[in-house]
Amino acid sequence: MSRRIHSGGLYRDSGSRLHGHRGGLAQGAVCRAVVVVLCLCLFPLASAAQVKDELAVKAAFVFNLTKYVEWPAGAAANEIVIGVTGEESMGLVLKQVLSGKTAGSKTVRVILEPGKEELPHCNILYIAQPSPQKIRAILERIPSTGILTVGDTASFTRLGGAVGLVTTGDHVQIQINPAAAEAAQIKISSRLLSLATLVNPTGGR
Repeated sequence: MSRRIHSGGLYRDSGSRLHGHRGGLAQGAVCRAVVVVLCLCLFPLASAAQVKDELAVKAAFVFNLTKYVEWPAGAAANEIVIGVTGEESMGLVLKQVLSGKTAGSKTVRVILEPGKEELPHCNILYIAQPSPQKIRAILERIPSTGILTVGDTASFTRLGGAVGLVTTGDHVQIQINPAAAEAAQIKISSRLLSLATLVNPTGGR
């Protein structure tokens, strides 16, 4: 089961699938998470009472990222493709929350575990993978331009990922590796940069 924000702290249940499959109650939690995050305009989460599902919150952050980045010319022209690799629960939430949504005039499409032919067509790749070794291996397979990499471990941006959504207490902290975004020819808005913790690949801040 996914990690969730609960009573001011986090706990982890292992081995089962996404909490969001439980019908109407989970659907309501997902919708509330999206509304809360969009209203906060990327500021940290306020309290456990407002947002109960951490994964849905991170999915909403991913959606909000689409408003604060610019892809190279020709990329994300008609749709925004989000690939997800790693832990299944995060992928299922992203697909449930974001598939079919519109970001500006573009429709969001989510691909779980994109293959070799699908990966170059992704605009965002969410790497839901806790292992630093596996994160490095995935980053090395990604085409050099046009893909914004997003992860949720504390080491993600230091390993070369572009954006980290890192849970700290009952907040989600945004970490950005500007060099990784620049290497991918992706422009991140100054507003988002001002809200984030900036990290370089060697571990400095």
